[in-house]
Amino acid sequence: MRDDAFRLSRRRFVAGSGALIGAFAGATAAGRSQTTPLRLNIFGGVDAWPVYVMHDKGFLDCAVTPTPGSVAQFQHMMAGDADMALTAVDNVVGYDEGQGDPAVTGPLDFVLVLGIGPGFLKLLVRPDITSYEQLRGKTFAVDAVGTGFSFVLRRMLQKNGIMPGEYSFVAVGSTQHRFDAMVAGQAVAGVVSAPYDLLGQQKYGFHVLSSVIEVLGHYEATAVMVRRSWAATHRPAIVAFVRAYRDAVAWLYDPANRTEAMAILARNADLPPDLVAQVAPVILGSPTSYTRDGKFDVAGVKTVLELRAAYATPKKELGAASKYIDQSYL
Repeated sequence: MRDDAFRLSRRRFVAGSGALIGAFAGATAAGRSQTTPLRLNIFGGVDAWPVYVMHDKGFLDCAVTPTPGSVAQFQHMMAGDADMALTAVDNVVGYDEGQGDPAVTGPLDFVLVLGIGPGFLKLLVRPDITSYEQLRGKTFAVDAVGTGFSFVLRRMLQKNGIMPGEYSFVAVGSTQHRFDAMVAGQAVAGVVSAPYDLLGQQKYGFHVLSSVIEVLGHYEATAVMVRRSWAATHRPAIVAFVRAYRDAVAWLYDPANRTEAMAILARNADLPPDLVAQVAPVILGSPTSYTRDGKFDVAGVKTVLELRAAYATPKKELGAASKYIDQSYL
């Protein structure tokens, strides 16, 4: 994956983007002073496919920077290095509730403004593991110990008889880093997103024990966040982003664009084109892929909250889902 930020030329604005122009036209003085292009910090990969389309096809003038992990991402948000971020829903809840990594400091005021979907999360294991029982006493690769996907993993293990204290975690960062840790033998399993499940099966003999949706039912994995302090003076920019994102998703799901869409994913996520060709029909044909309108699955957000209430430290009584999401921009 490329680690450098890349910028979309103004010349590549889509003709007829009157909706975006109209959205920005009503900006306040503070809003009009917004850095152009919008700066997006993202976890790369399949979850970011619509963002790649939005950027490459010119639906929005934006600069996109991938993050190696959640701690670095939130540090950049707090430092003002990014305006918006594609992240795990649980990350926002955790930091807002003072349960995030202590390396992230300052007035933590994050809010989720656009839902991406339940993700494509699966429990991937090394070839010698064929059952949950064999995971007892083993080490798992996670982004960070106190974040949502590790809580998902805890619940999957618990539902299959593996209790806290009967396994260990190694914190390595994003999906790609979790996958790399498995390949290197640092961990026997991890919750990963597509297409690393397929890549692991084809190249290393890994296999999937189960998917997160199979175990949890509803789960809102990924969304776009902003800082409330920034949002207060940049509403037109958020509205423009939402509109551009919807346009990008609509373009992505149009069968006429499939070949170009796969090339965009392969290029931006640094994935082999033949692997993308295999995973694209599965992703775009799944009912649990990207939300078309950006609305949140509130039941999925409630699952996030329930898992955090069960596993996070220090223990806190969390608010309702509406405390962490703002759908007024949709």
